[in-house]
Amino acid sequence: MCLSTIFLVFQIFFNCGVYANAAKTETPKITVIGAGLAGLTTAYRLQTMGYSVELYEARDRAGGRICTAYFGDSYEELGGKNIDDASNPKDMLDLICEFGLHVSSSGTSDPRKRMNLLNGEVSPFLMAFREGPEPSESNYAKLKEKMNDFKSLADLMDFFFGKSHLSHQCMEWIMSGYEGTDPNALTPHYLDIYFWKFYKRYYEISHDLERKDQIHVLRSVKGGNSLLIKALTGRLDGHIHYNMPLRRIVRCKSNKRIILDFGTKNPVETDYLVLALPCSTLRDVKIEPSLIPNDQMLAIQSLQYGTNAKILLPIKGIDELTARSLITKNMSTWMNEDFSIMTFYYSDQKGIFDCQSSEVLQNMLSTEISTVCLLHPEIEFPLGLNPCSRKEVLDTVYDQPVGISWMNEEFSKGSYSNCGIDNFIAFHDNCEEYQEKVLSVFRSIDGSIFFAGEHTDIDDFATMGGAVRSGEKAARMVDRELENRSFK
Repeated sequence: MCLSTIFLVFQIFFNCGVYANAAKTETPKITVIGAGLAGLTTAYRLQTMGYSVELYEARDRAGGRICTAYFGDSYEELGGKNIDDASNPKDMLDLICEFGLHVSSSGTSDPRKRMNLLNGEVSPFLMAFREGPEPSESNYAKLKEKMNDFKSLADLMDFFFGKSHLSHQCMEWIMSGYEGTDPNALTPHYLDIYFWKFYKRYYEISHDLERKDQIHVLRSVKGGNSLLIKALTGRLDGHIHYNMPLRRIVRCKSNKRIILDFGTKNPVETDYLVLALPCSTLRDVKIEPSLIPNDQMLAIQSLQYGTNAKILLPIKGIDELTARSLITKNMSTWMNEDFSIMTFYYSDQKGIFDCQSSEVLQNMLSTEISTVCLLHPEIEFPLGLNPCSRKEVLDTVYDQPVGISWMNEEFSKGSYSNCGIDNFIAFHDNCEEYQEKVLSVFRSIDGSIFFAGEHTDIDDFATMGGAVRSGEKAARMVDRELENRSFK
């Protein structure tokens, strides 16, 4: 046993003894791990309920997978962008309003202005769907009947389309981009999660280009999503501890308090713990074997994350009339609200790269820039194409292209959660506790450990709306536990 481990064990037992009697009378201590949107929401809401909360964050900034990049007077999101990715973003919209912030359009999703690069030629995106199989009730029923025969979403798509159909290729790219993972590694249950809804919409629009519901307005926080993060951190000033990656969790045998080791001299003890960090990083934490039940540990170890990545480019020469988005086998593009920033969006293996290397980013841009210029001959790059390194600051202003690869981010290790081949059922089994419906694998533990994060939300996993809802729910659950124990 190394000296550092011996020292830690000594401290844990020492702390247990010191706090054994105090724990019975002191105001209970609440600790949240992870200052992303879910953790910030949890801590803030508990604070408004009258509790004192300490929040620990591994990075030297808050926000997690929300990070706005500013270019002069304009901006675009390196991380989470669209509020309306959630089917019901009410909690997030209410939180935005609570801070006096506003929502604005962050662009539109109009498939008529989307182009494909297929077989070396640029063609209208919807053209590929005109000859696709009809999304009829009978075709849907056939897929449902054969669900047990499909190992993955890719198998289901092969059966539905036939391997060579252009609409098949487009839907592969769309599902890979939306989930950040190749359809070969996604559960066939995506039939009902997104696949059928997306395909039916594109098919129907391709046969009726004048229909009125083809445009989806996308919304973000006006001024950048990082403004919501700044508002939350402002209310928690003095209670957020940065550069504190969690290393170990154990429970004190004598007083049942939870001991958190951050690799510092003094471990932190707490009565209530909310784990609001991604499972992709939580599984790096050494957790006392008996602390978390086996089914929950298995969930933490197995949850799959996407590999989405972005490169943002300041541009000129494109407006609302000329703007087009592009989908290729490597990436897709879109413009921000004022058409001054173009996003190159990557997924699957293409989303894993060294985003701090200007040379790597330069090579990635050069691979696709000719196609973009073919689609937009009027495009200009007023500041050149010399990518710079991203900074860990919420409101950084850039004057060159900048990128991020979320899988290569040490304290994210992925963009957002998705459903892998073998874990759909585990992540869709619900139970009720503290008057709240929760995923069974993220139920509370002994009334003292709670979970929050986009991955824990039942209806809108992998979204900002789901992250906020999970934080609000976790705060209510902790509050009800404390009410039950008459601490409030």
